[in-house]
Amino acid sequence: ASVASALVVVLGVAAALTVTAVPAAAQEGGDVAVFPSGEGPGQRPLFAYDLAAGDVIEDTVTIANYADEPRTFRVYAADGYNTGDVGSFTLRRPDEPTTGLGAWLELATDRWTVPARSQVDIPFRLEVPTVATPGDHIGGIVALRTTATNVDGVGLDVQRGVGARIYLRVAGAVVPGVAIDDLSTALDSPDLPAGDGRAVTSFAVVNTGNVRSSPTVTLRVTGPFGEILQEEVARFADLLPGSRVEVRHEWSGVPSFGPVTQTVTVTDGDLVYERSASNWVLSWWVPAAIAVVLALAIGLIRRRRRSAGLPAVADLTRAAVTVMVVSVGFATFSADIAEAAGAEVELGTNG
Repeated sequence: ASVASALVVVLGVAAALTVTAVPAAAQEGGDVAVFPSGEGPGQRPLFAYDLAAGDVIEDTVTIANYADEPRTFRVYAADGYNTGDVGSFTLRRPDEPTTGLGAWLELATDRWTVPARSQVDIPFRLEVPTVATPGDHIGGIVALRTTATNVDGVGLDVQRGVGARIYLRVAGAVVPGVAIDDLSTALDSPDLPAGDGRAVTSFAVVNTGNVRSSPTVTLRVTGPFGEILQEEVARFADLLPGSRVEVRHEWSGVPSFGPVTQTVTVTDGDLVYERSASNWVLSWWVPAAIAVVLALAIGLIRRRRRSAGLPAVADLTRAAVTVMVVSVGFATFSADIAEAAGAEVELGTNG
């Protein structure tokens, strides 16, 4: 049977190796926990250091096995990152390269078997490179366990990891920054006057600074008369330096005619960044309705001239035909016109 693999990493908020027993009551957090050594989970929920480039620090991480059987773990250090779709914090897999904090950390061992209902304390050494840039560097220590299972005749190696976060701030200039990139909206105007058009607004939230950010992002969409068509708020708990998170929001209420403006505002403490983009909406029935009204008006004028015994005016007939042709053509290409009319304007920057 073929063998596949999957990896699940759960992040805990939490020389010689020391093995101690753990109480049964500690099972509330699951059958495995990884946390900074101390009295137990929660004493130090994570590793946090303020160091200078070139500094070295030694510490200890605890792996607790609350199960009734021994567990063997692969232990490794990894860089942290944000997933591109929802912005969740996670740690790199063991087969992914480490270029940041994960590469600066050396563990006393990379594999250990923890007896049933016991915990092991593993020393490690963190050496900050002399060329490390100022600001936040985030990673973690992961205890990874591989189990074999079978799903529909396919062998599956499931790698389940539990990790403890490490937050390191390297001394130097702190430069916070957030920005919005690639703001765009795809509009689908209503087919009927009473219809409800739909749209998809996409943009990227980017941490342009060198420290972590917890921004609040507000999307506001306004119609031709300034009325609010849509307003949504999203919060990111831990956006790492250099991270980029793609946001895609579907909404309804697109009008039949006129400008639609999307404004995205990002705030994090004193930081405010705002970007706006506009699109022109034109449903097919709007120019068609205008053409019908104009044609009726021209026809009415011609009938009145005949009733009054006035000669027909050829220009009126030609005008009616021209109005019909131009309006139908305008309606046919209204979607392309609306898309081409989109414009993006930066309204504000970090300040």
